[in-house]
Amino acid sequence: MAKKEKRISINKLESTMTSPVVSVPMEGVDGVDIIIRRTLPLNDVLQFVANVVSSCIDEETGTYTPEVVPFAIKTNVLTYYANFSLSSNVEKQYDLIYNTTAVKQVMDHINMIQYKEIVDAIDEKIAYVCSMMTTAAVQQVNAIAQRMEDFVNNSEALFSNVTGEDMANLMRNLSSVGKVDERSFVRAVFDAQNENGAGADEPEVESAPEKILAFPHTENEGEE
Repeated sequence: MAKKEKRISINKLESTMTSPVVSVPMEGVDGVDIIIRRTLPLNDVLQFVANVVSSCIDEETGTYTPEVVPFAIKTNVLTYYANFSLSSNVEKQYDLIYNTTAVKQVMDHINMIQYKEIVDAIDEKIAYVCSMMTTAAVQQVNAIAQRMEDFVNNSEALFSNVTGEDMANLMRNLSSVGKVDERSFVRAVFDAQNENGAGADEPEVESAPEKILAFPHTENEGEE
């Protein structure tokens, strides 16, 4: 009979955990300690990733600034893993991060397995957001192209029987009308076709008085 597998209790597993926090003297400053969390809790990991992604991607404008990513990661290392407060001025933040040893001091004591997973998650999230923005842009272009195609098709249907001479007659007729509504426009089209010998019965069109088409026109001869 096989031996029953002995399970390891939570208490024994917890007893093997390393100290979650370490305190190290800050280089170049006497009497100041850096309090470093070796491992971040899950909520802080999620916020860390979100902060970096939002700092380099503007979803409203669709812009991606990859050169910001390393700087944003270092900034969040100091504020999430350690007890640093940084200026709201980005230029000042940049100077403090790249001209001091603070980031290196923190990195020497954090859980590197977790840190590498955070960086991988940032890369994957950036790729995902960029892909979604590209898809949205393609959909917008396709929608515009479809509307243009519909417009062309409708225009072809409207003027399918109108010749070049009809158009010349049409513009001459419209120039004598002044303000043009739907009824007068359709009448002008059929008058132009009739002038060209392609007579057709004029359809009944109910004109909406408030809808006026703004066509260029000249004043009627003899009109003062």
